[in-house]
Amino acid sequence: MKIKLHESVEDAIILLKNLEGVKDILIRGSSDDFVDGWSDIDLTVVAYKIDYAFLRNVSTVYKKLHIKYKMKISITVVSEYDLTRNKWHHHGDKCMSYNKRLVNSISANGIKYQINSDSSANPLKLDTFYHLCMLVHDIRKRILEFDWNATDFENILVHSLKRTKHIVRYSLELFGIFDPSAGSFNTVFPSIDYSIMKEIDSTRSQWKHVKHDKNKIKEIFENDINFVETLFDEVMRKINVI
Repeated sequence: MKIKLHESVEDAIILLKNLEGVKDILIRGSSDDFVDGWSDIDLTVVAYKIDYAFLRNVSTVYKKLHIKYKMKISITVVSEYDLTRNKWHHHGDKCMSYNKRLVNSISANGIKYQINSDSSANPLKLDTFYHLCMLVHDIRKRILEFDWNATDFENILVHSLKRTKHIVRYSLELFGIFDPSAGSFNTVFPSIDYSIMKEIDSTRSQWKHVKHDKNKIKEIFENDINFVETLFDEVMRKINVI
């Protein structure tokens, strides 16, 4: 049976599905029981791959919806691998138990997902991964909601770079490494370029000059986001075998 959706939700689905790299849209929350002035737009974008360009495209859709409908919009972005194969999947800021309800979400493409969570791992590892996920989703959320015409672009960069240092630390700690050095990182993640960490330190030391160079800020930000998403994807693949 086809479920009748609120105009705002249908509009959001159409706009998001047209983005390159989108596999599916999950309709969460009110969906078929939308109440004006009460309900929100709650959607999940399932992507084949997440990077800076993809998040910017989703952000453009977010802004259009926000301007048109003047309501709270919650768009969570996850990769296909994270959703379907990550045994410690955290959906945005949700706990792992949320996955039991997530499987009942409506798929815009009629896909029936099987999400298998495993909470039997070492509590310290689960807690570390939870905080890692929170940081990654915090950055994604800030990108979606950021006003790209704003003059304070440097603020989102500083926030992201600080988060990145913690993301690297947590990623290593998951594998029993408590030394966030280049050598340790290259041992655990040999295929990932660690040079962004040097760029972060350089940006911090030269901040009084860098903060006035908008093009440089955008370049560093893009490099940082692509690094974070690449690292997060690799962490997910590695934890599935530990």
